[in-house]
Amino acid sequence: EGEKIAIGFEDAHQVSIVSGEDLAFLYSPAVTDISDGSFNSVAWSESGQFIFGAGSVRVEGTHTIRKWSEAGRGRSQDFPTAKNTILSLATLKNGGVAFGAAGASFGWMNDQDLPMFINQAALADFRDNHQGLLLSQDGSVVQFAYAQFGKEPAQFSIDTRVLSVPPPTNSSLSPPLQ
Repeated sequence: EGEKIAIGFEDAHQVSIVSGEDLAFLYSPAVTDISDGSFNSVAWSESGQFIFGAGSVRVEGTHTIRKWSEAGRGRSQDFPTAKNTILSLATLKNGGVAFGAAGASFGWMNDQDLPMFINQAALADFRDNHQGLLLSQDGSVVQFAYAQFGKEPAQFSIDTRVLSVPPPTNSSLSPPLQ
């Protein structure tokens, strides 16, 4: 233990393995298929045979945990896991890995790489939804979305205290004034 240290980066899709004795660079796991995002959180498996990396890297739109074999020198597998950036990884004694992500989601995978528990918090996502955020004239009804680009729309009425998913058609709603 401590012979090698895995380092993730906030601003690059790279992981570096350095010597635990003098911090000399040893090697980097392959990431040539990644063009965007970062592996800001990394962790060794309990056995030392695998390295897990996660952060803002996405596979098909979902933030992923990447697992490299042979202590980072072998093949990798991706496990799409969270809707938001994965902020922290912690290996488990049974060989699995736990994660915590932005947006209050968390979970873990077992030693067979199966998701055992994933909690995706239901949070509104206002990104890139310029036409989908709608209000009634008096502000008592608001329409928004749970996913980026206005996907998974919902509507909440303060008067009736009802959340409608999907929202009913309401032509009296309009975008807020700017």
